[in-house]
Amino acid sequence: MPRRRADAKARPGLTVAPDEAPAGDQQAARQLETAQKELKQAERAWHAVALAQGIIDRWAKSPSAEPAQKFLDQLKANAEQAKLVAKQRSEEEIRETVSEARMLERFGLRGKALRAWRELAEKQPDSAEGKKAVAEAKRLETAIAATPKRAYLGISFEGNSLKIGQVEKGGPADKAGLKAGDLLTKLDDAKLDSFATLTKRLAKSRPDDEVALEVERNGQRMTIQVRLGARPQPGDE
Repeated sequence: MPRRRADAKARPGLTVAPDEAPAGDQQAARQLETAQKELKQAERAWHAVALAQGIIDRWAKSPSAEPAQKFLDQLKANAEQAKLVAKQRSEEEIRETVSEARMLERFGLRGKALRAWRELAEKQPDSAEGKKAVAEAKRLETAIAATPKRAYLGISFEGNSLKIGQVEKGGPADKAGLKAGDLLTKLDDAKLDSFATLTKRLAKSRPDDEVALEVERNGQRMTIQVRLGARPQPGDE
């Protein structure tokens, strides 16, 4: 909130009162005026470009669209300003990626956080930020690798039933011979009456365990031995 209030005070052209509903042309004009003011501050050059581009993307038919395009063209023609904008854009993308990676990890989505750090490391290989990203990626890789994997069959079901809807190609169930349409009735000595029951039983198993699955196929019951596979914990994928 403090940052929003500061932004509103610094850029009143982008602020809308609670009881105000400006038309698109009016919003575009305000945004263009703000972009022109932003460009006068060297440290805000990239924000000026983003505002002008926003006018073209959102209000392409407004009277402000053509001046916004000229604004961008003039800026691009100025080698010094264009270089400054590129630098600031890169810096902002780095900040956004770092912020996203940290947020994802806080929410337990380590797999996505790892991909964000890797992306930053690839885009900025020679920068200090890129080297930090490499270190963060290695840290997460180590943490994920050290986390025990969960056992899985490699099948999906039709709705909430125990009837197989799809078998993952090359997965444990596929290798064992399970097929779409099979109805699971038993896992080892435990009768299966719901998807929740199956999930609880699998949670007690470990990757590489061999289990006996009783299935009903075309009216015939049969028992199929399945060696469970290993899958990362939720959030680590």
